[in-house]
Amino acid sequence: MGELGPAGIQAFAFTPSGDWVIVGNGGHFARGIPDECFTQLGLYIKGGHKIRVIAFPPEGGNRWLIVTDKTYFARNIPDQCYDQLGAMWKAGARPTCVAFPYPGGARPHVWLGIGAVRGEKTKTDGAISFPPSVSPLP
Repeated sequence: MGELGPAGIQAFAFTPSGDWVIVGNGGHFARGIPDECFTQLGLYIKGGHKIRVIAFPPEGGNRWLIVTDKTYFARNIPDQCYDQLGAMWKAGARPTCVAFPYPGGARPHVWLGIGAVRGEKTKTDGAISFPPSVSPLP
């Protein structure tokens, strides 16, 4: 793991149970993440993808999201989050951060912290909140 830092960190994330994954320009290392996530991450890295986001919903289990510079893949995340990610991707945005709300209480919104990359320019959209039926994109 010590070799990853000097090479540059692409992504770092904790699971709800306190396990973690780190992806550097020189490889990746993980403890306790879902096997399917680890496998998919390895395929993306071997395929030359730059990893932008790895996120785990707080419910735990086999729930996760990977966003790369070329595509995204998710397993068992909220439908409205996946749909919004697809709409953003189609509009040209490439998220650099996705966060899920803590479970419990009223959860009328899916919260995303987004730094969208469009072509060579970087635009920080900040934190947005939207009900599932409302899209912040034109």
